Order: sequence, then C-alpha cells, then structure tokens
Amino acid sequence: MVDTRASLTPMGGATADALPEEVVAALTGVCDLCARCIGQRLRGVLLHGSAAMGCFRAGLSDLDILLVAETPLPPHVRHRFSTGLLGLGGRPHPIEISVIDSRRGAVLMHPTPFDFHYSEAHRAATAERIATGPLSFRGHAAGHDADLAAHVAMARARGLALIGSAPRDLLPAVRVCDLLHAVAADLRWAMENARSSPLYAVLNACRAIALAESGVLLSKAEGVAAALPRLAVRSRSTARRAGKIYAGETGALDPAQVTSILDRAIEFIGVRANRHLTPDRFSDTIIMVISQFAQWWWPPR
Repeated sequence: MVDTRASLTPMGGATADALPEEVVAALTGVCDLCARCIGQRLRGVLLHGSAAMGCFRAGLSDLDILLVAETPLPPHVRHRFSTGLLGLGGRPHPIEISVIDSRRGAVLMHPTPFDFHYSEAHRAATAERIATGPLSFRGHAAGHDADLAAHVAMARARGLALIGSAPRDLLPAVRVCDLLHAVAADLRWAMENARSSPLYAVLNACRAIALAESGVLLSKAEGVAAALPRLAVRSRSTARRAGKIYAGETGALDPAQVTSILDRAIEFIGVRANRHLTPDRFSDTIIMVISQFAQWWWPPR
C-alpha cells in the first residue's frame, strides 16, 4: 500500500520555498485522492512543469501531474477518481493529470497511449459523463496524446516524486525524435492560438529554441534568456517583455513579434528533428511496438 505520509518529502530546497502553502496543501490533497482511489494499482505520483522547477506563478500555472498505475483503471475507479477531481474544483489552482500504464515498456510509444486524462478544460464533459453513470471514457477520444512525450521527458529530467520512486525509475525513456515531434505539435497549437494565448506562445517558443540548440529542457522562466541570442533583434524586446509578464509585471506583447518568435522556434525544431530522422525509424517503431505488446501480453513475473 502506498504510504502518503512522506508524499511531499522530496519537495525540499528552493522548490519548496517557491511554492505557496496553498499549493503544497493542494498537492497533498491530490496525493491523498490518488492513494484512496487507485489503491494497490498506484505506483507513483509525479509532479512536473513549473511547480517542480521552482517557477510556479499563481494565475498562470497549472499543477501538472503524471500518475503511474500498474494496470488500466477500470470504469468504477475512473468514476470515483473523476468525482474526486471535480470535488477539488481547481482550487486554489487548476490541475492537469494524466494516468499512464507502468507496463508500457522501457521506451515511450509516441503518440503516447494514456489510461485517463483530466484538466479543467474537461470539467464540464467529465461532470456530464459522471451524471450518466459509470465512467468508461479515457479523456481524449483516441486515447493518445502527442503532448505526453514532452511531459514524460520533462518529468524524467526535472520532475519530483510526490508518491513512489524517482521519475527516472518509473517513466519510460523518450526518444529525441519523439520529443521534438511533441514540441513541434505544441508550437503548431500555440501558433493557432497565439491571439488568445500570446504569453504561452512566446515562453514555450523560447524554450523550444533552447531545446533545439542545446538539447536542454528548461522552464518557461529559464527559456527567454537561453533563446535571446537566437532571436531576431527586433523580437528580443518582446521575448524579454514576456519574461517580465511571467514574473508578475503587467504589459502586452506585439502580435507580429509573437508570430515571428513562433516561426523561429518551428524552424529550429524542424532542423533539429531532421537530424534525427533515419531510414531505420520505421523499423525501430515496429520493433518497439512488438516489444511493448509482448511485455503487456506476457508481463514479467
């Protein structure tokens, strides 16, 4: 049985100091809910994103969580878990959580299958499905999420274990080509939504440039400084402004420069991705599918 009494002990040092007390309380509530609903199936609860990297911003940041379970969650468990998440109500901060099966293998399949997904964007749909009876849905209709490759990579590199072992011990490795594909998909989404979410677009574009250039996974707060040398001179003031807004200042971003920064990031990620495309990519994928199916069909005893 998972011991939740020490669930927040890994959150020491600067990261703990950067988190408001209400965030720590919210994470404790999530851990308790996970342990109560998932029970013996639960292998770990992992925090990633801004809260894990010491740059959580109230009003801008979500609490990003990966839950690792030994087996797929049956409908009645999803129902109970979803009801509990709705009860948390996104207070004081929104929660985004994905459940992945620990039997997926040593290397992540991309796009990544997931067993369950919830965020505040799914609140209304989740409440509606709960009202109709036992919950059988998995979140997104296809049961795959291109973003998860980036989330898993970030959690492995800089995540924190709230329950269970360290992220690197629980999560599969992510191939560079799959990580770049996930980042490219996020940049395309950011381009489509740049008018409504310009801050998100600029900050994620900056850290995408840093990833393409240096192979490092940075937070939104760290990405601006790393990307500045690679941005057009006319775009740098917009990137700096985005960093200051994220830090708490007020201001607006030039829409034309937001688009320019996104174009730059997409270009850099595309160049880096091309370096990782080889003739063996297809055969590698087939081998990985067979290997992971074998692990699922004949699990180790």
